[in-house]
Amino acid sequence: MEKGRQDKLQRVQGHRSSKGCQTCKHPNPPPTPTKFVAFTLTKTPAPALQLPPYERRTLHHFQSRTLHQIQGPFKSDFWSVIVPQLVQHDAIVRYAVFALSQMHEHYLDQAFAVSSSINYALHYYQKALRQIVRLKSPDASFDSILIACMVFCVFESLRGGFDEATQHAVAGVNIIASRKSAGSSRDSTSAISNDILLQLCLLLQGQVMEANSDEYRTWHPDLLKNLDVIPATFASVEHALPYLQIISYQVIHLFDIAETHHKTETWIPSSVSPMLLAEYTTLRTNFDAWSRAASQIESIVRNESGDQYQGYLILQIFRASLKIDLEVFVHGETVYDDFKADNFGILKLVEVLFQVQGGSDRPRDPISPQTGAYSLSRAAAPFTFTSTLGIVSLLFEIATRTNDSMLRNEALQLMRLSNRREGIWDSRVAALLAEKVVLLKQRGNAAAEEDQHSGFRFIVTDIQLLSDQKCKLTYGFKRNQPGTFKSFWLESIAPEEGSLQTEVIEIS
Repeated sequence: MEKGRQDKLQRVQGHRSSKGCQTCKHPNPPPTPTKFVAFTLTKTPAPALQLPPYERRTLHHFQSRTLHQIQGPFKSDFWSVIVPQLVQHDAIVRYAVFALSQMHEHYLDQAFAVSSSINYALHYYQKALRQIVRLKSPDASFDSILIACMVFCVFESLRGGFDEATQHAVAGVNIIASRKSAGSSRDSTSAISNDILLQLCLLLQGQVMEANSDEYRTWHPDLLKNLDVIPATFASVEHALPYLQIISYQVIHLFDIAETHHKTETWIPSSVSPMLLAEYTTLRTNFDAWSRAASQIESIVRNESGDQYQGYLILQIFRASLKIDLEVFVHGETVYDDFKADNFGILKLVEVLFQVQGGSDRPRDPISPQTGAYSLSRAAAPFTFTSTLGIVSLLFEIATRTNDSMLRNEALQLMRLSNRREGIWDSRVAALLAEKVVLLKQRGNAAAEEDQHSGFRFIVTDIQLLSDQKCKLTYGFKRNQPGTFKSFWLESIAPEEGSLQTEVIEIS
């Protein structure tokens, strides 16, 4: 028995008389080849900060994931170059970036997120704010404060603090305006060029307009003088974007002044008041010029499937939407559903955009998709966030503005099947809010047909977002009378024209 045990040990350990084990006497298989790939960095890496492991991980998440999503398809040196550079030596920017990175990671990993990530985000948010308060010479820290405003605005949008995000946006616009009004040229020590200042101003101005609140009205047309003339061609989607943003803001501004004007002047359908004609004509001319220049971008993006192509889809979506609004301004809101084909085309472009951004294969001919050609997968879409020109608010507008049930249902379905947050707009929450707005409109229209409301029509006068899950509706019954301004879906009701009621709709 003892000898048998020793034999077994010898077979395992190797024969004692041999220099090696018995296994080594047999030929070995050839080693598996190892592939070596040499990578060339596109940019010189920034010097490494001496950070604790947790902060290094937070910074890595910001650089690898947050930066890409925030910009969307419209790339900017502000996010990809300037912010990463200032993180290296500016405590305000660094703490603000840490806060945003933590909040973004919490948003992306909602199924596994823990409350500690929110606490860390708020911790760095407060540290950045304290650094700003302690500044002895704020004027000498223009870049830091402006970047902080931008980052805080995005942070609060992810957090769901719409009011706070808007306050940061207003502060940012005012900072840029004060620098411009001072008449001084850009500080030679500033890393933010005038072109990037314009980009930031447009983004922040968009956030303010999303608030749709008299409390945050801010309009600085003098900041946009450099974009008065539309070029004949655009070199990229980034080149075309600011001109589109300005036109869209001018359309909103035109509706605002028209509503004020027609409180005392009779509105005549299918015509423009002489007092508004010059501004409308200029705006329409600029829009047509932009459309011609933007159409030539198609040849640039035809063979691409990346950011340039996605940006082109977004530009075409908003071009079609602005075209409808300019027609409605002249002929009245009652003609909105005359453009159902245009709106169905918008929804199809949105569908293709969501497919491409979700990682699906690019459709064979996506530039001019046909209705019913594609369908979104019902599988859970990945969470995405962007602070640039968004689609969700437009889908919400179509769903709550149209009286066509098929168009409304398609817009709602697109919101339900995507996990998107664009600024404060969360796609699935927006779908639920839109459903409640539509239900309210249906009940109001039914009540308007009853005897006690004879001669009145039900209208929603205002939809104001209060948070990522709450909005305030103002609505009422307006007396039918000739000359009433009906050029926008959210028209007003004067005291002598009817009654108003306010209701807060919340999604818990």
